[in-house]
Amino acid sequence: MASSLKDNIRTMFIVALGAIVTLKIDSLPWWSFTITIFITGAVTTLLKWNISGFITGFISGVIVWTGGNLYYHLLYDGIIFRKTGPVTALLFFCLAGLAGGLLAGLSLYTGKRLMEFSRH
Repeated sequence: MASSLKDNIRTMFIVALGAIVTLKIDSLPWWSFTITIFITGAVTTLLKWNISGFITGFISGVIVWTGGNLYYHLLYDGIIFRKTGPVTALLFFCLAGLAGGLLAGLSLYTGKRLMEFSRH
């Protein structure tokens, strides 16, 4: 089944918005954004949106995490990287984006597949 570009783009915006809002709540742990994305995956299945689960979540996660790290890097004038020592900024951005992308992709895919499995 081919995924719909329109549904994928809508889901990317919802995942990105949900992750940003969840990460802005200071009382929640850093990984709590995965719960929001998991629920988004379940809801997209109930709405019968035709999405590519992992790729859509992965791209959204990479954009949010890399963008967030870049924002804080510019906001605090790079003080984080002076404390991390020999790790270069580019490597840090890539690793953080990869970690956020993997978590978001797996969360969206798991929510989607769980609802598909429970419907059968």
